[in-house]
Amino acid sequence: VTLGDWSTTPVLHYGSNLDPYRLKERCPDWDELGLVVELKGWSWAIDKKAYDSPIQGYAGIRHCPGSSIWGVVTHLSDDGIAELDEREGVRYGHYTKEMVAVSSACGVIFDALVYVTAPRHRRSGLVVSGSYRRHILTGLDHWELPAAWRSTVVASLSTTT
Repeated sequence: VTLGDWSTTPVLHYGSNLDPYRLKERCPDWDELGLVVELKGWSWAIDKKAYDSPIQGYAGIRHCPGSSIWGVVTHLSDDGIAELDEREGVRYGHYTKEMVAVSSACGVIFDALVYVTAPRHRRSGLVVSGSYRRHILTGLDHWELPAAWRSTVVASLSTTT
């Protein structure tokens, strides 16, 4: 879903891809710019079961009226999207992709692509690995996400393996 004249797609990141170093490694042609946005009507949790562990998990989102999450939108090329599709297990049904309406701090609303946990891969009570936790914390430190949101995410990362 390419928008505008830039041949790029706006993508909302809310988990480990908030880490600019991880995202640049995965998408080398990313311009390293991003915009902090809010996605209303969705909730965030460590609820995506890891591929190789029954107890470890990754960040995921789901529809939840009255809730909202915060993240960062970047513009990625088709090659960048293809790489994220591979990393996020889209082909195997781990995440699906949806277009959602996000809003910037100044109230501009626009569409962005987001990776959503597939229902069959959701689990409660999962914990994150230390390295996954570090990626999210690096991203939270890099982008100017609201303090209350940062506290919510950090609290959900308190149990690690």
